[in-house]
Formats: sequence, C-alpha cells, structure tokens
Amino acid sequence: MVTITKSETNYNIPMDNMSDSSISKVITGTIKMRLLIWKRYPSVFVGVFLEMVVLIVMFSIFSSAARFAVLETMTENEMMIFFMSGIILIMFVNIALWSPINSVNNDLYNGTLEYVYSTPASRFGYYVGYGLADLIIRSVFVVPVLVTLIVLSDSGLMNSVTIIGVILMIGLMVVSMGVLVGLTAIVWKQTSAIAGILGTLFQFVAGAYFPIQSLPVAVQYVAMVLPFTYGYDLIRYYAFHGDWVPILPIPIMWIILLANAVIYYLVALKMLKKVEKKAKRQGLHLL
Repeated sequence: MVTITKSETNYNIPMDNMSDSSISKVITGTIKMRLLIWKRYPSVFVGVFLEMVVLIVMFSIFSSAARFAVLETMTENEMMIFFMSGIILIMFVNIALWSPINSVNNDLYNGTLEYVYSTPASRFGYYVGYGLADLIIRSVFVVPVLVTLIVLSDSGLMNSVTIIGVILMIGLMVVSMGVLVGLTAIVWKQTSAIAGILGTLFQFVAGAYFPIQSLPVAVQYVAMVLPFTYGYDLIRYYAFHGDWVPILPIPIMWIILLANAVIYYLVALKMLKKVEKKAKRQGLHLL
C-alpha cells in the first residue's frame, strides 16, 4: 500500500486531514496552492501585468479609431469610461476560458488531477478554487482599473456600489463557467480552438470594443446570447449615470446574468458527473 506524504505532494491540495473532504476545505486548499505557485513563479504574475498593459494600449488605439466611427459624439472622458468598462470584464473572460484550460493541462501533466480523483476531496471545490484563486490574483489589476472608472465617471455611492455588484455577479458566473470549461478540457483534451472562438465572441461581438447597436443586425442577435453582453451594458449604464441606452430593460439584464450564473453552475455539476465516470473507467492521463 502506497503512503502519500506531504513531501510527495508539493502542489497538490494541502490535506491536513485526509478524511476531511468538505468543499470549503478543498476550495481553501486550492486557493492556497494557486497563490503559492504565483508567489514561487513571479514570471506568471508579470505575464498578467503585461496582458493588462497590452489591453490598455489596444483600447487606446481603438479609442482614437472608434471616435470617428460609432462613438464620435462622446467626449474624451466618456470614451475613456466606455473602454475602461471593457477592460475590466475582459480580464474575467480570461478567467472563464484560458485559466481553467491551462490549469487542467498542467495538472493532467503533473498527475495532480489523478491524485485529487483518488481522494474523497470535493472535485467541484477543487475546480471552483482555481477560479476563485485567479479572481483574487487578477483583482490586483482589476481594482485599480475599477477605481479609475469610478473616479472618471463620478458615479456617486449608489452607482459605484451597483457597478461593483455587476462585477461580482460576472465573477460568480465566470467561476461556474471556468469549472465547465476545465471539465470540458478533461473530456475533450484539445479545447484551445473552442476557447479562442468563445474569447473572440465575448470580446468583439459582446460589445467590449463597440456598442452592439453599431454591429450588423445578424451579429446583434448572436450578441444577445452571450452573457458578457449584459455585463458590458450594465456597467456602462451605471457609469454614465443612466445616460446610456441599454439593449434591454435593466431588471431583465440583471435576471439574465443571474440565470446564466445558475445555468452554468448546474451544467458544470452535470459535466462533473461525466468526468467522474471517465476517471473511474479509464483514468485522466493525457492521450
């Protein structure tokens, strides 16, 4: 019988008590693991910083280009508010798509997932922990952008709290979405192409760069299916103090965001059962 010791599981979930498989313990352990990796490998942190810098530069370029197209009536300050709203949520797109795929690929390679599936630990808590850890890490960059947005928009207390509420709702949704994407990566292995397509839709079609009202009608219908569309629109509505024409009534957009968070959660649970069966039948090793 093989005995697992702490020295043999450097990056596995810390298991002070192997019989304790509560979801809160697993989530906490996974967050600690991810933060430890980020601390030990600062190059990853630098990569996220450079990603944010590139995003800001890209939006600056788009700002000058779009000014003479669909947003020509906006002032320079209003243009900045418009694009800052996009920058905030694009960081969440990466958490929903690329972070879980990269994490799953690394853990499959290192054997960490095989270890998790061989213990009584909550697998769902493990995947949720990944998403929450990335939210914590990326908040280092999101918070300054959010503060800048609130200062530029002079939103006031109520609008500022509502903007934060929208961001928290999106965060809740992308954690469940990230669990689903991560599980899909386990089942189908090569999912980077799919994530690339979704990333393009979540940014260009959902309205990060341009109001969806300026897009062709057929593309607007596609945008209405994407959950990030309502996140961009809600943040801009509150940042502009209500002086923004929403694509749908505000209460309906809130309901859609909440419904998406619940749907992704339920679908992720269903997918988890499929992965459980696969793990028992043939293991989780790379093909």
